[in-house]
Amino acid sequence: MVTAAQRERKHHTDPCSTLPTTMIQQRLHRLLEGHLDLRGTRLRYRLAGRGPVVLLLHGWALDGTMWQPLQARLASRFRVLVVDRRGYGRTTGHPSIEREVADLRVLCRRLGLRDIAVIGMSQAARVALRLAGSRSLRTSCIVLDGPPGPTRGESDPTREDPPITQYRRLVATQGLGAFRRIWRSHDLMRLHQAGRRTQRLLDRMLRNYPGRDLRVSSPTLSSARPLDLSRIRAAASVLCGAEDQPSRRQQAEALAARLQRGEHAVLPNSGHLTVLDAPLRYERTVTAFLRRHVRR
Repeated sequence: MVTAAQRERKHHTDPCSTLPTTMIQQRLHRLLEGHLDLRGTRLRYRLAGRGPVVLLLHGWALDGTMWQPLQARLASRFRVLVVDRRGYGRTTGHPSIEREVADLRVLCRRLGLRDIAVIGMSQAARVALRLAGSRSLRTSCIVLDGPPGPTRGESDPTREDPPITQYRRLVATQGLGAFRRIWRSHDLMRLHQAGRRTQRLLDRMLRNYPGRDLRVSSPTLSSARPLDLSRIRAAASVLCGAEDQPSRRQQAEALAARLQRGEHAVLPNSGHLTVLDAPLRYERTVTAFLRRHVRR
C-alpha cells in the first residue's frame, strides 16, 4: 500500500530542478537588478514579472537566492521583488528589523510600487507584519512562513529564537566557521525532501552569511518594538511545515488566530524551509492565497 507520505515524495520536485536554467532565464528576461544606497546600507534587489507586486523576504542567515525558482514561477502572474535584507547576502549594513522596514518603504517608493503583497519567511515574518501595519505603504495581504514567537519576550536570552546571544558567544570564542557548522545541523535548517542541488544552494547561502549580527553585543534583532496586531487589517496566511519544530507550529496557529483576517495552513512532509522542501505545493498554496487577496 502506498502511503500519503510516499505519494507526496513521489510528486516532490527539487526546487532547483523544477525549472531548467534556460526557462528560469526566459521567465526572468525582464529582470531589473540593482541597488539602492541608503543611510548605512546598499540594498540589493531583483524585480521581475508583470502584474500585482509581491515582495519576497528571506529568513535569518539566508539571502534572496532562496527565492529564485519561486520568483521565476510567480513572475508569469505577478511582479516579484526579491531583496537581500539589510546585512545579508550582497546587502551591506548592520541587521536591524526597524531600519529594514524603513529601507523597504523607501525602496518601494523609489521603484513606484504603491500596493504590495509580502511573503516573509521565518524572522522576516516580523518585517512583513510591520510593513502591513505601516500607514505609509499599502499592503494588500501577507504570507507569514514559519514565523518565530513575539519579540517582547526575547530580552530573555533563554527565549531567543534563534538563540542569538548563544551564537554571539560561540563566534567570539571559536569563530564564524564554528557557528556555521552548528547552525547547518539545526532543526530549522534541515531539509526533509530536497535534492542535492537544493542542499548545495543552502550550503552556499550559509557560506555567504557575513555574520554581522553575531559580531556585536547589542541585541539589535530582538530589540524591535512590540507590534500591535490589532492594527493589521490585511489578509494574512500563516504557513508552517508539518515537520517544523513544535514551537513554530504552535506559534503559527496562535498567530493566525490573533490576526483579524488570519488563515492557517500546514504543508505536509516539509520542515521549516517549506519553500525548498515542498516547492510545488508551496507555490500552489501561496498563489491561491495571492489571487484571492491581491489588488489588481
